[in-house]
Amino acid sequence: MNSQGELLWARGYEPEILSWIMAVQALNDGSSLLAGWLNAPFGVPVLAKVNSDGDTLWTRRYEETENERIQALCLASPDGFALALDGTGGPAGPQITVIRTDEFGAALWTHDYCRRDVYYVSGICQTRDGGYVISARVHDPFDYYVLKISSDGDSLWSAVIDGGDFTAYSEAIVADRENGVFVCGWVEVDSSFDTEIFIARIAGNGEARSSRTYGGIGQQAAWGGALTEDGGLMLAGSNNSGNIANPDLFLLRLDSLGDSLWSRNYGTDAVEHGWGGLAINATGEIAMAGGVLGTGGNWDVYVVKTASEASDSPRERSPTPSSLRILSIYPNPLNGVATIEFETSSGDLLTFKLFNVLGEQVANVLQTRFQPGRHRIFIDTARFASGAYICRAESGAFSLALPLYVVR
Repeated sequence: MNSQGELLWARGYEPEILSWIMAVQALNDGSSLLAGWLNAPFGVPVLAKVNSDGDTLWTRRYEETENERIQALCLASPDGFALALDGTGGPAGPQITVIRTDEFGAALWTHDYCRRDVYYVSGICQTRDGGYVISARVHDPFDYYVLKISSDGDSLWSAVIDGGDFTAYSEAIVADRENGVFVCGWVEVDSSFDTEIFIARIAGNGEARSSRTYGGIGQQAAWGGALTEDGGLMLAGSNNSGNIANPDLFLLRLDSLGDSLWSRNYGTDAVEHGWGGLAINATGEIAMAGGVLGTGGNWDVYVVKTASEASDSPRERSPTPSSLRILSIYPNPLNGVATIEFETSSGDLLTFKLFNVLGEQVANVLQTRFQPGRHRIFIDTARFASGAYICRAESGAFSLALPLYVVR
């Protein structure tokens, strides 16, 4: 896209080049890095560089890291890149892998860091001392996990950040100005489906400096973050709270002490999620990306650009009263049957459909009318592969998108 958001070109890449793209990094010369993996025969990590027209300049496969996937990347000083992978690993169990490459993607070193309960790497960044910090999720219980390594890949320290009595999901990591990091994500508030943004700040020696939640009744989640000029934090995510019927893209601005300065919603009457993160350019303009769910159940890319400090915002959605309220969804993550408890205030036709991350409908769970009051339905995920799914609930003109995580 150009600076006005107009589409210049769209490009698909052959499956023998890239099956999944999980991270994108723009470079100063107008080119971009695409990181992900190739499906066959196993998960083969792939890094590709494309020019400003999307033409492939080179690709690198890292065959030695079998059945692993690149989930995040960052620029590495003085040149080259750092790639963060997760996967099943060897006999020691699930592991985190970091590959440090030169500017052409050739591996300079590769290190594995095994931990049995790590199941998803959410980010990597380089700190001022030249080292790297990787954020991930651990389960049993579900908490934030942070790993610091040196510029040569030696493990320095690791920390688990407790999200409380309920599930916490890390989604991104941002380096601060003092060799520390902010870990961004969300945490379940109670046994209902309500969530809040959860930010943990970790010092350069691995000590937890602070952790705070932001939100209220409903669902808020941070999916990406960026450091501001004053040492504060800009967060992009999703908001489905108060009278907002469907999730919107969401910006939250924090000062250097973690206090909220302002927040803003961006959306239409459809379901939008800010999964794609955000970036702040040299003039302070903010761009964030995510997905919008169409009426046919297909996801489209949704991009919002604001002026500096969101002073010139896109159209904001007016609140819509809801006739459907989700009380709880459990267990989540799950490995079997999910129970959804809900409350409806009308006799409208109620539909529950399940979609995968590609926007493909994989199940029509339910379509019937319920009397006003509290009800319960069940979703059997036995035939579904591990991964993230969206359960879309519709009642009249109102709809909700509920993330569901299947773990085998």
